[in-house]
Amino acid sequence: MPKASEHKAGVLKLCKGLPVLIKYNQATECCVTNGAEAKVVDWISYYHPHTKMRTLKTLFVELQNPPTLIQLPGLPLNVVPISPESREVNCEVPDGSIIKINRSQIPVLPNFAMTDYCSQGRTRPFNVVHLNNCTSHQSYYTCLSRSATHEGTFILNGFNSSTITHSEGHALAGNIRQEFRELELLDEISRLKYETMLPQEVDGIVRRDIIAQFRKWKGQNHMPENMHESLRWTKRIPFQLSPCEDAQWKIVTGSNRKPRQEKTTFAVGHKNMSTYVPVQHNQRKCAPTVAIPDNPLLPSSKMHQRRSAESGDQDMTGLIWDSENYSCAYDSLFTLMWNIWKAEKDKTMDQRQMMNNAAFNTLINGFELHSHGELSLEGARDDVRTLLSQRNIQEFPLGAHGVDIKDLIHALFTCADDKSIGDEVTLCDNCGLHDARSISIKSVVYVFCKDNWQLSDMHELPSIIEEGTTEQCALLYFKSMRISAPCTACGHNLLVQKQFDNYPKVLVIHIGDQIMQISHIIKVESHAGPITYRVRGLIYYGSFHFTSTYVDEHNVMWYHDGIQTARRHERTGNMTNANNDTILRIRGRQLCTAIYVLA
Repeated sequence: MPKASEHKAGVLKLCKGLPVLIKYNQATECCVTNGAEAKVVDWISYYHPHTKMRTLKTLFVELQNPPTLIQLPGLPLNVVPISPESREVNCEVPDGSIIKINRSQIPVLPNFAMTDYCSQGRTRPFNVVHLNNCTSHQSYYTCLSRSATHEGTFILNGFNSSTITHSEGHALAGNIRQEFRELELLDEISRLKYETMLPQEVDGIVRRDIIAQFRKWKGQNHMPENMHESLRWTKRIPFQLSPCEDAQWKIVTGSNRKPRQEKTTFAVGHKNMSTYVPVQHNQRKCAPTVAIPDNPLLPSSKMHQRRSAESGDQDMTGLIWDSENYSCAYDSLFTLMWNIWKAEKDKTMDQRQMMNNAAFNTLINGFELHSHGELSLEGARDDVRTLLSQRNIQEFPLGAHGVDIKDLIHALFTCADDKSIGDEVTLCDNCGLHDARSISIKSVVYVFCKDNWQLSDMHELPSIIEEGTTEQCALLYFKSMRISAPCTACGHNLLVQKQFDNYPKVLVIHIGDQIMQISHIIKVESHAGPITYRVRGLIYYGSFHFTSTYVDEHNVMWYHDGIQTARRHERTGNMTNANNDTILRIRGRQLCTAIYVLA
């Protein structure tokens, strides 16, 4: 039992994927801390010269939801090594005597379940609890309040409700009942304050004062209308506020303020299997990666050359994949939009105003917060994802489920109900007798459709799909086209005319799994003259995973994969001299979506 060996495993049985609980602060700057949760990825063992048995040397674990993203050289994201710790253990033998043993062991324990005490401070999206052994109201509260949602809470074997309403066979403990009563009164005070029905004399700034003033106004026997019967009081059993003395306090001025201590500076050095420096933690949602120092074994010039080869000395950031709520569709699109927003901020802001799309607005708001250091890119992503999931959980599920990139771009690039960018009018240009029908153009997404391609009477469009280009897709989006529906008066095929009040600043073309020529620029004739769009982003799909390529203002192509490259982008070539095959397929995945921005 772990308790018999002071929670240092006597025998540690491992398998890949085993959930474990780290029991020692081995590297706090890498989040390898006592109480951290992880799962086993791999290990290194060796033959011990004395026991002739395989002995564990290093255990590799993947941290689960660490406060800081960890990227060590040569290891996947959030994977860290744990080495054995030597500890003296007091062991109790059957006769009751204690012997001391000094032994070496990896400081982890299997983590299939934990006590209410150990679970404090944790939040569980899925919280399975066994309440039958809980002996107090506080224990019930601790177990149940670990849940992120009530849908994610599962109670095994039922529970005894009297444990919540009573304490050890008696009525609810006095201090808990007192707390609930005061909260009920504060709830009523807040409601009356909101409804401007609270008199001016009820103006206390601390809990005890404002409750005392409220009861003086309402009477000592007043109780909120919907208070539970177990919390009610009577004249015989009154409710009295606990006596409390105000704490002494004073405003600290510059003359009596203690001098600020200098921040501790950590020296960079080696520890076990990696080198790292401590991270300065930001507030709330920001999640920076651990900074890896320059390799002291490389000259500075060679280090600079290595960085240039890997990242091209570019200032671009990508989103990191969420392994719990699969996010590659969001990561690929939002990474492109973040870099486009930085380079073309005025145009993306115009697009925002043009569409007034709630999801698009939430994304741009997140980008603005991130640019001020107030929100991580992953936080911005999750805000949009939450909004879309609440709107349609089938199309935008959480957990280990994928999202159709077509659904995501439509959700992001469609105008609100009160907005449109133009009109699409269906009429007969032969006899003019057909009743014209007009609908608003709300989407800035063109989804490649074989029927539209073949039915178009635009002579410059090819009849063979594989010979088409994304520029010709854009022409189908912008220009009028003939459809197969006949006029009710003369039988001539109807014409769909498109009239744009505002040309979109960002245009998305989804070609699916079709093979076609990717146009570097798209030229469109508008009522004000020719306008040009330039390709700025490409999204790829393959092996159930989305990746992206950003095209900068110099036509340099930068590849991003939320799993493999994490925050980094890797240079893959130049759009100007790249052949179409190189653009259509990268690292085993095929192009499915192209994003163009008004030049």
